Amino acid sequence: MFTLIDLPYKSLAPVVSDQTLSFHHGKHLQAYVDNLNKLIAGTAFEGKSLEEIIVLSSGAKAGAEKVPAVFNNAGQILNHELYFLQFAPGGSVPAGALAAQIEKQWGSLEAFQAEFEAKGVGLFGSGWVWLQADAAGELSIVPYAGADNPVAHGFKPILTFDVWEHAYYLDYQNRRAAHLHELWKMVDWSVVEERYTKYTNGRRSMKIAVAGTGYVGLSIATLLAQRNEVVAVDVVPEKVEKINKKISPIQDEYIEKYLAGKDADGQPIALNLIATLDGKAAYKDADFVVIAAPTNYDPKKNFFDTSHVEEVIDLVLQVNPDAVMVIKSTVPVGYTRNVREKFSYRERLADGSFKVVVPKIIFAPEFLRESKALYDNLYPSRIIVGYDDMEDADALPVAENRGYAPGSASASSVSEAAHTFAKLIKEGAIKEDVPVLFMGSTEAEAVKLFANTYLALRVSFFNELDTYAEM
Repeated sequence: MFTLIDLPYKSLAPVVSDQTLSFHHGKHLQAYVDNLNKLIAGTAFEGKSLEEIIVLSSGAKAGAEKVPAVFNNAGQILNHELYFLQFAPGGSVPAGALAAQIEKQWGSLEAFQAEFEAKGVGLFGSGWVWLQADAAGELSIVPYAGADNPVAHGFKPILTFDVWEHAYYLDYQNRRAAHLHELWKMVDWSVVEERYTKYTNGRRSMKIAVAGTGYVGLSIATLLAQRNEVVAVDVVPEKVEKINKKISPIQDEYIEKYLAGKDADGQPIALNLIATLDGKAAYKDADFVVIAAPTNYDPKKNFFDTSHVEEVIDLVLQVNPDAVMVIKSTVPVGYTRNVREKFSYRERLADGSFKVVVPKIIFAPEFLRESKALYDNLYPSRIIVGYDDMEDADALPVAENRGYAPGSASASSVSEAAHTFAKLIKEGAIKEDVPVLFMGSTEAEAVKLFANTYLALRVSFFNELDTYAEM
C-alpha cells in the first residue's frame, strides 16, 4: 500500500505558489497514489517497490507484458516524489562528485542548465526532463513523455523538472521556459548529490581500454562497462562496427543480452561501451588497459607467441606510461615479471641523475568457457590478481629512455592498482562474496597454467571414455 509523501517544507513561494503546490501535491499526486493502490490490489505487482513495478509494467523485462495503467500511475508517483523531495526554499549550490561531473561534461553549471531547460521546453506535450546517470556515473539530459522515466530504461534518476501543465499553469500560464528557469532557485543540490553518490558508490568511473575482443576481451569489457567508461580496441573493422551497433561479434548468450540492453534478469541495462580501431587514442587517457590480445601456442616451437601483447605494452608506454596494464592473455609462467623488466627504462632527471621507470603491469588470470565467458565473469568462483613489488627497480639492467613519455611507478601504486582492479571485477559480478586472492605475478601465471592443464586432462579423459563407449 502506497501513501502520499510528506513534504519537507511548507512553501516554495514565490517560485511555486502555495496554491499550485497544494493542488500539485495534495490533488494530483494523491490521485496517482489512490489509483495505483486500486490497480495492483490482488495482483503480482502488490508488495513490490515502485521501481520494480515500473520495470515490470513497462514490458522492459523479458517475458513481461506492458500494463499501461499501472505503469503510468507508478511512474507518476516516483517522478513526483523525486521532484518534490529535491527542493528546499532558497535552494543551494552544487558541490562534490556531481558538480565535478557536470563541470567535466558540460564545462560549466550554466551550460548544463541551459541545455536542461532547452530539452524541457522542446518536449512536445506533457512529460518530464531528467538528469540521469548510467552505471559508470556518466550523465545525460533526456526528456521523457508522459509518466516515462530513466528507471524504465536502465538509468538512474538524479534530477527532474515537471513539464506537465498542472505543475506551472496557474503561476506561469503557457510560459514553460520561465517556469523551468525559475526552478533552479529552489533545487537542494545536497539531495541531488546524495542520489548521484548513492548510485555510483561515491567513486568516479574508471576509464578502461580493453585490447582484443575475443571471448576474454569482450566479456571483461562488457562486465566493466556496467560501471565504467570502456573502450574496446580491435584491428578487425567488422568486429568494431558490430560492437558499436550493440551486436556481439562472438557467440555468447550473456554478451548478446547485455549489448542489446538487457541484464541477466532481462531488466534494462545501459553499458558505457564503445569500440575503436584506434588503440593510441583509447590508451591515451585510460586508467587501466586490459590486454586480452591473442597468444597462440606454437607446438612446433613450443612457446606462446606474445608479440601482440608486447605491441600493446609498447604503444601504451608511448602515450600513457602511467596507465596500469592488466595482462589477461594466456602467457608463460614468469612472463609478467620478465616483460616488466624488458620494458623498464632509465629516465634522466633535471639534475643529471637517473631514475628507473618500471611499467605498471599486473597479471589477472581468467577462468572462462567459450560461449559462457560473460556468465563466468558474472558468477566467478574466485578473483586472482598477481603483482610484484619494485623495491629493486634501481638495480634493473635497463636502457636509457627509449622515447616513452615521462612516467612513474612505485610498489605502493602497483599494489593499490591491483586491489582497485580486483574491486572493479567484484563490483561487476552478480555473485556476492567472491573470494579475492592476491599473489605474485609468477604464482598467478602458474595457477592459470595448472587450471588449464587440469581442464585438458579432464577433457582428454572423457574423450577416451567416449572412444571406449563407441567401441
